[in-house]
Amino acid sequence: LKPRGSCHGPSSPPRPRREGDGAMVGKSRVAEAGRARRGSKAGAWPLPGRTQMWVALGIFGLLAFWCLRQPLDIPDQEVDVKDAVGSNIRRGRGRRRAHGVERPKEKETEQAAATSETPKGPEPEVPTEPPKDWEPMTFARMQAVDVAGMVRREAAGIAFYTYPDTEDIWISGVITGDTYYKKWASDGFCERFRTLRGKADFLDVGANIGAIALPMAKCLQECGQGGNVIAVEAVPEIANHLAASAVANNFMNVHLYQAAVGREGQPHTARMRLSVDNKGASYVVDSDSMLGGLEVIVPRTTIDNILELGEQRAARVFLMKMNIQGQEINALEGSVNSLQGDARPCHIFIELKENQFGPETFRAYATRLLDGWGYEVAEQRDWDVFFKRKDLDACLLRFAS
Repeated sequence: LKPRGSCHGPSSPPRPRREGDGAMVGKSRVAEAGRARRGSKAGAWPLPGRTQMWVALGIFGLLAFWCLRQPLDIPDQEVDVKDAVGSNIRRGRGRRRAHGVERPKEKETEQAAATSETPKGPEPEVPTEPPKDWEPMTFARMQAVDVAGMVRREAAGIAFYTYPDTEDIWISGVITGDTYYKKWASDGFCERFRTLRGKADFLDVGANIGAIALPMAKCLQECGQGGNVIAVEAVPEIANHLAASAVANNFMNVHLYQAAVGREGQPHTARMRLSVDNKGASYVVDSDSMLGGLEVIVPRTTIDNILELGEQRAARVFLMKMNIQGQEINALEGSVNSLQGDARPCHIFIELKENQFGPETFRAYATRLLDGWGYEVAEQRDWDVFFKRKDLDACLLRFAS
């Protein structure tokens, strides 16, 4: 017999570990885990561990989706500055919004349109009466233009006030020696004017710094028939370069209009986007999708207003050149009176790109429009299309004396 408590009593020394004891302990732990999964242990989740994980992920996903659906709207920012000649210039507005969330400003615009009220915003107020922009710059005003910062160049006996090459690579940058921008075009125009015996005027819509207007002014002076150059340039800063050049050459026959041209019914002002390194690529901003860069607010009129309401009522336009960066259709539709009837120009030289314009291309639409007004294509060179009147002989008789 063993003494009491020698094996299992509290006073017994620990029994040495035997082989197989670990297996017994492992079995007991497995049994305990099984009881926990069956819910026998108080406070345990009554679902399997993998199911708990999927439930937690589902809850987290719902919370994340709810957070992402909350609106995010950053208001517009706009800064007003002044350019060197005092024109109002604006920097483009940055816009951001969460997907599927309508901007408050867009709601205001829709509500204002429904109630025929003008929505509040940074857009310039449209005057109730059209400005009298059909009057050209006086020669005294042209003489007062500050030429500081302009670059004077000489080409083919003509003085040009230009931009530095880095600011205008396509027009200012090519004026050198005996050549200038599209000299082939102005030389061809001049040859046609030299065949005439009566007064004939040249209309340059989108005159820029005068790369074509100035050579034509010289040509008409040499013809000696009293012909004028009617130059239209929208951007004040660019128009000042043309004005300074006209004064430097004493071209009194340059009549300069500082305005954009469009069709009847458009606002009396336009927003022009200024190109940083190609001033000839400056263009009218039609929508907020074209935001960004520098803008200048300019007056807007029609070709009919220029030729019918001011001193050009007696103009005898023999040839019209137009290059206004995508606004050619609007300008043509705003010259319905000037381009129909016996007094319309004999020739039209216009830049027409092959961009899509509704169901047809830009060029196709303009060609069809001019065809209805009695013009046909005489020559094409890249984007430039030269039209002539279908009754050209009858037109030339107007300039025979």
